[in-house]
Amino acid sequence: MSEDDVRRLRKDIDSLKEDMETKDSLARSVNSLLKIFEEASHDLKMDTKDAVLVAEKLDNIMRRLERLESHNEKIAKGIVAIADMLEERGFSKPMKLEEKKPIFSIPPHASRPNSPKPLPSYDLPKEDRKKTFLNFKT
Repeated sequence: MSEDDVRRLRKDIDSLKEDMETKDSLARSVNSLLKIFEEASHDLKMDTKDAVLVAEKLDNIMRRLERLESHNEKIAKGIVAIADMLEERGFSKPMKLEEKKPIFSIPPHASRPNSPKPLPSYDLPKEDRKKTFLNFKT
């Protein structure tokens, strides 16, 4: 064999080695991509399972809220029925303003300097309460 043939063969072998290295690198890249896709698929499956669990919990909460709404409606109807019965029997006479007791008491603030005005009382007539409330200062 001639020296030129040997050089050409070495050159062909080197190019084949480079091709093999490129193909090997490409194979590693493809394998890496496949792993990424597998992980993404697994994550999607987990997300779907989580979404199903959340949906089931929300459905359960909605059913409970609907039951509560139904119970509250029944209670409200019962209260109205009792109020109607009391009114029919004469127990719902309106109290005079002087007979009403305050729901809560406000301690006197007059003894403290720079004290804020007391909050409006529920003992005041409705018109006066509104005036007092609307004329507050901040």
